[in-house]
Amino acid sequence: LQVRRRLANVVGYATHADVMFTRAMASPKQAYGLLSKLRQEALPVARYEAEELRKFAKSQGATYELDVYDLDFWRERLMEESLGLKEEYIR
Repeated sequence: LQVRRRLANVVGYATHADVMFTRAMASPKQAYGLLSKLRQEALPVARYEAEELRKFAKSQGATYELDVYDLDFWRERLMEESLGLKEEYIR
């Protein structure tokens, strides 16, 4: 283990695990870059979909602000009404 640590230190890493991670996976900088790009693309769509659910719930008589645990229920109701799909049909 000490030899692995020294070798990792020689090539600029703190641990042998860091060396292996870098060889097998993307660098942390690359991973964070991908996550940032995904967030940048997905967040506006998620906000739009959440607003559509809020509007639909309100049109169905919901008088409360939707919370995270309400979203699945209203998503299913929206699919049933707009597409004629039920969750059990999709499975």
